[in-house]
Amino acid sequence: MPIRRKHTKSRLGCSQCRKRRVKCDEKVPQCSPCFQRGESCVYLRFPTRSTTVPAPRTAISPVTSTSPSDVDTSQDSPALNTTFPGNVEDALWSPDRVRELELLHHWCLRTSKDFTPDLVDLFQDYLVKVALKNPHLMNALLALSSFHIACETNDPAISRDFTSTGMRYHTRAVAGLRAVLGSLSPENCDPVFASSTFIMVCVMVSPFLPVGHNRTFNFTAEAILPLADILRGLGLVIETSQRKVQQGPLSGIFNVSWPSLPHATVSPILEDLRKFNASKSNSATAPVFEHAIQALQKKILDNTAVFPWIALAGLEFIEHLRLQNAVAMAIFMVWGALMHMADNQWWARFSGKNLVNETSLIMTSKGEEFIGIITWCRREVGLSERP
Repeated sequence: MPIRRKHTKSRLGCSQCRKRRVKCDEKVPQCSPCFQRGESCVYLRFPTRSTTVPAPRTAISPVTSTSPSDVDTSQDSPALNTTFPGNVEDALWSPDRVRELELLHHWCLRTSKDFTPDLVDLFQDYLVKVALKNPHLMNALLALSSFHIACETNDPAISRDFTSTGMRYHTRAVAGLRAVLGSLSPENCDPVFASSTFIMVCVMVSPFLPVGHNRTFNFTAEAILPLADILRGLGLVIETSQRKVQQGPLSGIFNVSWPSLPHATVSPILEDLRKFNASKSNSATAPVFEHAIQALQKKILDNTAVFPWIALAGLEFIEHLRLQNAVAMAIFMVWGALMHMADNQWWARFSGKNLVNETSLIMTSKGEEFIGIITWCRREVGLSERP
């Protein structure tokens, strides 16, 4: 009888290989299948302590791979209209370097202030200094700054350009973070924690931008689901170095205040979700959805950030969401609305509104009984009541 070859499952493969259901060799910054197909390679999953991370294909640098032809030259982006004389000193000011300076300037001027208003000094000073010594954090910082510009602009060409740049930085940040997670310690926990936080925000924002994950997911909001993995990765960092992080310069992140939601407004919609669950779910799925509703309700009652709910909803819930189960989609849509209402951050409002918009378009085909919950969610995020 022939001996079967040992097969190791790729648990941390890139999103493209997972979508095509092919084995990913997990090389970074680009795996072999994506390299051969000439596709971009996006990693969204985090390893555990015991995971062996394959060696990088090339050295990872905080500099993007943008070529001069990729750079937008519109009048709305004056920094990129620079011409480069032929001498050696001026040649150092390549489009890559100009783009990075532009993004770092935007980080200090805008993104750091809009991310969490209470922590401006921390984000402008300490984290930038730490990022200069940790490429994975610098890549994550520049990715988030790119996405912030893409979210703010009304020019589709500029938005596409900065989204594409942000995706490249994001991939490099995830690859660099994967490499250092294997040697997590109290000494490097601050940059790892900060990188994980920024990557988490990138995963929430990028699916709703012009480039995003169009060819990777069945519906755009599904691209947010790896957020659960990232939040568990953050939990690993906190578990390993909780005292170090909470007693260090990043302690303020744990003390951010979140506005409370009016229970009189929110409680009826949670009861509507429970009614849908009771009428449309069977004995196997009803407890799964009730657990997700309870986790959402606890977030509201505790006046804590709503966005981490996706990590508490459970793997079974996420699987039903991937299959576009009507009850799961309704809960997911309400989460988007609550995120927009409660989490006073630009990225939470942006993601929440876009999540509601896309999910409500899908929900309109699920039956007239969902019109009430669709109307409520769209109204709360500032959209017209009917898609």
